[in-house]
Amino acid sequence: MLAGLDRRIGLALAFLMAGLYVLFFPYKLVHSLWVALLFPHTFKTHLLLGLLGLLQLGGSCLLCFLTSLGMELSKRWSRWTGVCACAMLLTAFPWFTIAAAAGLYVLLVAPPRFEPTRRGTARSALAVMGVALLLTLAGMRWSAAYARRTGMPEFVLSWAFILSPLAFNIVQAAIHELGHAVMAWACMFRVRGLSIGPLVLWNDWYGSHHKFELKRLFGVQAGSIEVVPVTDKHLRFGYLASLAGGPGASLLGGLILWAVFLALPGTPWQRWWPVVSFSAIFGFGAGLGNLLPIGNLDGAKILHAALGTARGRSLLRRLRLARVDEEALSCHDRAEFEQSAAQSEQALGIALEDGD
Repeated sequence: MLAGLDRRIGLALAFLMAGLYVLFFPYKLVHSLWVALLFPHTFKTHLLLGLLGLLQLGGSCLLCFLTSLGMELSKRWSRWTGVCACAMLLTAFPWFTIAAAAGLYVLLVAPPRFEPTRRGTARSALAVMGVALLLTLAGMRWSAAYARRTGMPEFVLSWAFILSPLAFNIVQAAIHELGHAVMAWACMFRVRGLSIGPLVLWNDWYGSHHKFELKRLFGVQAGSIEVVPVTDKHLRFGYLASLAGGPGASLLGGLILWAVFLALPGTPWQRWWPVVSFSAIFGFGAGLGNLLPIGNLDGAKILHAALGTARGRSLLRRLRLARVDEEALSCHDRAEFEQSAAQSEQALGIALEDGD
């Protein structure tokens, strides 16, 4: 595993890769079962055990995805779903047998550390992953049929495709967060912090800063953004527009890539159709998933802010409070202490609104 990479995050990546392999190529694992060694000349036995193997691999695929998600969310139950997944994959001889044995050793003998996560993160991640998986199953099935009809090459498994979800996650996070940033700038918001994959950028009164955290490369939340309004005028509209900018950019990026996929037949780039179609579906999944009104997703924030619920008022109040706090610090740095004190009193009044 990469140096400095947290063991829990490394396990999350390993189970994600295993789940994707089983999802797209179950027949390769069924063909590698011990059945061929134990019953070399019995067709009915091959058929029966092959069907049981498919059911087994379906369960192991689901358990791999659940374990990957649970590891990223630092949930203790993910250790035991991982043990079950490894136990089910032990029969997939030879490579998955070795990998599953290694996984069992790590999970049972040297398990990773689990730390508490922010409330609502699990529901948000489950929702996005569910939408992404459904779209992936439907979209890749249709794109494979389209590739056959148009004479594009058969899909051949490669490391490029196996590792592609990691790259897609970073690229999609960049598109999504830049969509937020562009709409925030257009609505008179200042971007105070931005993270895309392992790269974190932020501004404060001491200048611009950045850092690189490798463990964020495999995290559930591939990107985030922090904005501060310049003025309270049209605050609700600006906030809604900035929230919608991220999913909108993801959907637009997915639409463009899907158009590229449809134009690939007959071109020198047609052998890359699996990567292009998968990235397009990934964009659609990220856009639609983030619009769900669940947890801390953009869709939930849009719904609460638009309807003016208690949570929506709290979100807008935090934006106003952040603006006043910045103005108070600016006045203090300019030695305008009376105005700084007035801004601090205003911040206190905003914080105490609605009895908070």
